[in-house]
Parts: sequence; structure tokens; C-alpha cells
Amino acid sequence: MASIKGKLFEYFVFRLLVACGFKPVNPDGLLVYKGGPGLMVQGIGQPHNADVLLSPPIQTPFYYPTRLIVECKCYNTAIGLPQIRNALGLRDDINNFEIVTEDILENRKHNRSSKPKFHDTKRYVYQVAVASIDGFASTAFPFAKAHRIPLISFAHSAMFASIRQVLSDLDELAVTNNELGRAISSRLSHAMLHTELRISPNDFDNYEWRRYIEEISTIERRITIGLLEDGSILFLLQAEQEHAQLYYEDIQEDGCTIHWHGGNDNVWVLNNHGITYYFELPKEIYKNWVHSVGEQRRDALRIKRDYFSKIVLFNRSEQANEEISILHFSERFMRRAENAIYEQDDN
Repeated sequence: MASIKGKLFEYFVFRLLVACGFKPVNPDGLLVYKGGPGLMVQGIGQPHNADVLLSPPIQTPFYYPTRLIVECKCYNTAIGLPQIRNALGLRDDINNFEIVTEDILENRKHNRSSKPKFHDTKRYVYQVAVASIDGFASTAFPFAKAHRIPLISFAHSAMFASIRQVLSDLDELAVTNNELGRAISSRLSHAMLHTELRISPNDFDNYEWRRYIEEISTIERRITIGLLEDGSILFLLQAEQEHAQLYYEDIQEDGCTIHWHGGNDNVWVLNNHGITYYFELPKEIYKNWVHSVGEQRRDALRIKRDYFSKIVLFNRSEQANEEISILHFSERFMRRAENAIYEQDDN
């Protein structure tokens, strides 16, 4: 039995983003349809299989409605430049596709402007992201940034370490148990095509399978997303109540605060009026942060202002009053941090 890790990873990414507020796309049977490999999206050259196809939580006003395709790469090595180039080609091929029939061409030829110039169907703009279980090579980042291709890495992630381990364990079992591997692959493929169906930990009488589904369910209960002003997305994992109390000090006065966790270089804590989240910095911000800490703490504080002064939060917590809210970090919190730096410098 071939590896099923890729299919396991696709389903995890799908469930993760749906839990964050993204919505499954219903096929129209023409531009998006169900095919053998999964959901297919029409392009200029040929239709393309979309590993994960979703609509964002909110749309941009005065613009075509958008959709997101996530190409899920579950290799044993970091994803390099060729895969990012392929993602760019996929995006261009899909976004430049139009249905032009003979009738439409004849109407153009005779300048019959009252007739449609394209097939009368709703137009979407597609963004293509790439998700990798083992991260990205350094060559991938400049090209992806230049062409606005989001890269979602789960490599070396403390927040997602457990799901990475479960994926590997279940894949290893499926390789040795051909019948189980085929059954799991078929079940996942069916679930991706029929998104209204929910997979159960009891679908298979297997410990690793139950761990896989239960781990996804645990993440779903705690995950939300924050959107930064530069378009970057933060995955925010809500803290368990006993851990949340550790960061509750002065919250009634400070409102929204952000702190480095301390136990892990890349884990941070966001506290929004008593609701505590953990998150990991995007790679570019993390590089700037590490450099700033090495230089001086004033630069590190400036990064907080530059990147995190405003976050659009797609609330998943039962404690939240609004589905979407905009977080502004408390000026009192920032002033206290600045004063602490000045006091240390004076000493």
C-alpha cells in the first residue's frame, strides 16, 4: 500500500481551515465539479484537482468573490522553488479561464454588444496557497512573496507537533496494513467530496485512527485565526482555562496584550480581555524579531507595534460577543513595556 500521509494531511488542513471560519465550496457541475481525484476546477489548459477548496470567512468589498485553493505537500523534505512555481501556474491557468462559445464569438464578430461576451456564470478570483508538513526551502520564500503565494508551514511547530506525530504513526500503520490503508484513503476521499459528512473516530476499530480524529477535533475546538494588516494569517490556539489564568494579570485595565511565551522561541501569547491564545510568528516576522532581540529591546517593541497593533480576529470562542472583531493593543500596555525598557537602560 502506498503512503496515505498526503491524504491524511489534506483532510487535516481542510478541517483546520473550516474550523477557522472558511467555508467548503459547493460544486456547480461546470466550473467546479466532482472528479476521480477529487474536486476539479476548470483552467485554460485543463481542469485541475484542488486538494482543498474553500471560500474565505469574509469577502473583499467591491471586488470579485474569492476562493482559496490549498496545495498540500506532504513530502519528507522541505518544499522548494519548483512547487511554488507550479502553484503560480495553477493560479494563472484557473483565473484566466473563461467559457467562450461559438455563439459568443459570432456576436463579437458582428458587434452585437447586447449579447454576453462571456458565458453567463458567476466569476471568482482564486488564490492558491501551499501547505507543507515539512516546511519550505529558503529558495521558496522570495518567489512566493513576490507573487503573493501564501506558504503555510507545519514544520517545527510546537502547536501542531502532536498532529504531525499522529499523521506519521497512522501512515506507517497503513503501509503495513494494506486493507486498512485502502479503506482509510477511500473514506477520506469520500469525506472531501461530500463535506457535509463527518468522519467518526469509530469508523475504524483502530487506535491510531481514533487518535487522528480526536486530535483534529481537539484542535478544532481551540483554533481560530487572526489576520494581520499585511495579509498574514496567524493560527491562534485557545489556552486551556488553567493556563489562561497565568496571563490574566491587569487584563481588565490593559485589554488586549501580547507577550513572548518564554518557554519556546517562537511561541507567543495573545490575551484578549481574559481569553488567552497561543500563536507562532510567521517566518519573516520571526526573523525580524530574533534580529531585534539581538540588537536592542526597543526594536523588538517596535515590531509589536508594526505587525500586531491591529488584528482582525475571527472569533470561535463561546465567550466572544462578535463573530469578527478588530483587536487594538492597549496603549497602556505598550507604554508600560516602553517604560520597563527605559528603567532597565537607566540601571
